[in-house]
Amino acid sequence: MEELVAQFLERRERGEAIDAETFLRENLEESTSLRPLLAALHEIERRFDAVAAAGTDRVGPYRIEGELGHGASGSVHLARAADGRELAVKVLRGANALSPRARERFEREAARLCELAHPNVARFVDADVHCAEPWIAMERVQGRSLAAEIAAASAAGAAEIAPERAARLALDLARGVEAVHAAG
Repeated sequence: MEELVAQFLERRERGEAIDAETFLRENLEESTSLRPLLAALHEIERRFDAVAAAGTDRVGPYRIEGELGHGASGSVHLARAADGRELAVKVLRGANALSPRARERFEREAARLCELAHPNVARFVDADVHCAEPWIAMERVQGRSLAAEIAAASAAGAAEIAPERAARLALDLARGVEAVHAAG
């Protein structure tokens, strides 16, 4: 059953919009034993969501000032350190915070970031667990998203980003990805 619950969590973590009933139909032979586990998982997620909705103004030693983004497995927050530095704090949320596989990947990410120094990769600052949710604090990188770059080009009357700018962005991205892959 543990393997099936892990599969369910992994599929959702990858961004697949799968609900418990669909997963149970896919695993009919195990559905009787699996149903109470997925119901318990739903209740755990509901409680995590309630705590998150109530809001906390701190993660570890950092004051949370807003959300920068979120995905299937967690969220990234704008945070401020005691010395005034702005940071990005990535938090593994909900059921993913309880999944041994998701936590292991998250911990591996923190360990690799800790060792990595590259101009195209956000620098590691700190990592820990807060209210059962693992987090990683990284430097906050100022700049625009690719969507904002495209919107700015469009607003300036261009059909696309200038080829030279697009090439610089792609090269910077490729160098950062290469460094992360080289670090494992």
